Order: sequence, then structure tokens, then C-alpha cells
Amino acid sequence: RFAPVVLAALVAGAGYLLAGRYLNLPEDAAVILVAVFAALVLHWLLNEPVDALRGGIAAIVWVGLSTVAFGLGKGLGMSMALVAAAAVLATLRSRYALLSMTPLIGLVLYRVLRDAQPISIPELEAAQYQALVGIIVGAILPLLPQDWLSFDPPASKRLAGTALWAVVLVGVPVAMLVLTGSRGTVGFLVGIGLSGPIAVLRGGREILPLGYGLLSGSVVVASYGWLYRLAAVERAQRIWILIGIALAVSVVGILLAALTPRPAASRESA
Repeated sequence: RFAPVVLAALVAGAGYLLAGRYLNLPEDAAVILVAVFAALVLHWLLNEPVDALRGGIAAIVWVGLSTVAFGLGKGLGMSMALVAAAAVLATLRSRYALLSMTPLIGLVLYRVLRDAQPISIPELEAAQYQALVGIIVGAILPLLPQDWLSFDPPASKRLAGTALWAVVLVGVPVAMLVLTGSRGTVGFLVGIGLSGPIAVLRGGREILPLGYGLLSGSVVVASYGWLYRLAAVERAQRIWILIGIALAVSVVGILLAALTPRPAASRESA
């Protein structure tokens, strides 16, 4: 039961000592800790056959990790994050989580190409990162509450879960604006426009995701003016804000997991 946590702690400790003490790279030591945490979260999230929705969440995690790693340790930090996360997932034999790593792998290969080739390689601007993250988040956020309701939780858990999802639907657009600025916010609104077609492709018949997307988009429109000032922060500050938001999302995710009833098949086998 505790093998993933123990393994993650060993990898994080060894990587932290290697980068921080022997290589004298304290920023990359922090990157390793964040990468191991991300790998552990995705190991639990993708420990069974998954659909496109969980794959989208994984893409957000990997792109976010690449952003944090580049901010702390540049290209070397991204490479160390990839190695640390892959080491944890490979040892845990987490095949689905390993398969989901392609966004981070692609970005690391781009940094290697840019550093290794003497010819001019165009810079991947921060605005493009932000828009990409915004599109992914906007496309999957309206679909998540409906997926949770499909587990048919009892009345008491349904009430608490609905309150948590209301916080998520209102809080995520605010976090997107603070972290990614105007470009990420525009990407988020474009992504909301993609959530409906994704729901149709998944065979969904409920129209609740339409309301969820409208709620989150309305929060952006209503709060953009006064929240835009909060987006004018230094890059280093945004990275630490991102880490704090990631921890908050993890706490909410744990609470929602506790409120999610186990499938009937799992209860019978238990």
C-alpha cells in the first residue's frame, strides 16, 4: 500500500541531495521535488484504463510541470524533471501515466534541439504556453462535475461534492487569469467552446456541462477587470503561486475522491 509513497520519498531525497548538495543546483533540487509529487499524483489518477478526460488532466499536469521546471532551472531543470518523474513511474510500472508524459517529452526535446543546434531555432514564447494550458483547462473543466455525478453519490455526499465543484468552477477561472494573464484566459474561453463537442464525442446526453461552462466563462467576463491587476506579477512569483494552487487543487481532489462512492464491482470483489 505504501510502496508508491516510500519510492517517491527515496527518489525525491536522492535527487534533492544530488542536485542541491553535490551539483550545487538548489533550483533543480526544488524541480525534482515538484516532479516526484506530480508523478505520484498521476500514478494514482491513471492507475486503470482511462478516458480522454483524465488524459486531459494529465496533459495539464505535465505542461504545468514543464513551466515550473523551466522557470526554476531552465532547460536543465526540465530535463531533470523528466528523468525524476519517469524514474518514479517506471519503477511503479505505471504504464498509463508514462504514456501521458508525451507533452513534457516533446517540450524537453524542443529545448535540447534549441540548445544543441547552432542554427537559429524559434523561441517558444511564454504566451504560447499560457494559451495551450488555457485551452486544455477550458475544454475539460465543464465535463468534470458531470463525470463525478455519474458515480451516483448518496444525498449527503452529493451536497458536499456539489459545493466543492462550485468552488472549482469559480476558482479555476480566477486562478487561470492570475497565472496565465490575458492570453491564457482567452485560451480558456476558447477551450470552453470545445467542451461541448468533446462531450458529444464521448456519447454524453446531459446538458449540464453547458451550464458549467457558461458559469466558468461568466466568472471570467465578470471578474476580468479587477483581477487583471493581480496578473501583473513577476514570473518567479507566478511559479510559487502555481505551486500553491497545485497543492490546493490536490487537497480538493482528495476531498472529492473521499466523497466518490466505490463502483459496485469493486465492493463485490472486496
